Amino acid sequence: MLDSPSNEVYVESMFHKASIEVNEEGTEATTINILFMKKKCRTRCTGIDFVADHPFLFLIREDLTGTILFMGQVLHPDGADSSAKAKSAMDDFLRAYYARRAAVVKDLKKSRDFNSEADGEKEGSFLLS
Repeated sequence: MLDSPSNEVYVESMFHKASIEVNEEGTEATTINILFMKKKCRTRCTGIDFVADHPFLFLIREDLTGTILFMGQVLHPDGADSSAKAKSAMDDFLRAYYARRAAVVKDLKKSRDFNSEADGEKEGSFLLS
């Protein structure tokens, strides 16, 4: 179930930052996603039953233009494809992610959207993923 127990949490906004560094040593790619969440829904929230027990494709699409922002696939949702190569790639990614995280958070704190206030008090929180 992809909902909160009391239907009181929703995503207010989301930011995505990606970088690719190409040099003589190779290519390094990192991404950071940040969600700003609020405690109560303004409209009725509904849950979605989603059982990932078979291979599937997924995508994130911008509604207005229909532009696909991100696409991926899950081939083995049961974890059957947990090879050493995949683990090594994830370890490399996480090292690069944490190396760049502090700079990104610093940039976001300077952002007008991050520091916006509504009704005299700061709303929401952020989640780095």
